[in-house]
Amino acid sequence: MILLDSNVLIGSLFEAHPHYGESRALVDALPKQSALVAAHSLAEAYSTITRPNRPYRLPGGAAWAVIDNLAEDFLIVVLDTAQHLDAIRRFSRLGTGPRLYDYLIGATAEAHGADTIVTWNTRDFDGLFPGLRIVTPAGFLSTPPPMPR
Repeated sequence: MILLDSNVLIGSLFEAHPHYGESRALVDALPKQSALVAAHSLAEAYSTITRPNRPYRLPGGAAWAVIDNLAEDFLIVVLDTAQHLDAIRRFSRLGTGPRLYDYLIGATAEAHGADTIVTWNTRDFDGLFPGLRIVTPAGFLSTPPPMPR
């Protein structure tokens, strides 16, 4: 099972995005409801696509419609309260600062049985989850694990 990071979702939506082609190819190759997305990543995606000065900026209502459509295509997963607090506790032994948000995504992947995180920011996950495969969309498409039946 794979979990998609917000940057892959965003990249798949807008031709102006520098990773559009590979992100779109991955999303198109996935059967509906076969990949996980952390609910936190939907919030990140909304925040990113509504920021000013982006070539793919959308107003709030249009951005919500995009997020709502994504929620239909993927399995949206969350950490419960105890898992969330445990993830923050575990991260506190590794570091500080904004990498916590990547750690929460990885913890969500682990909690829901994902073995792979697909992201354009592979370095952000360096050293955080040795048990997870961290790859770009291009890397995943070139050597994908077997898809669940």
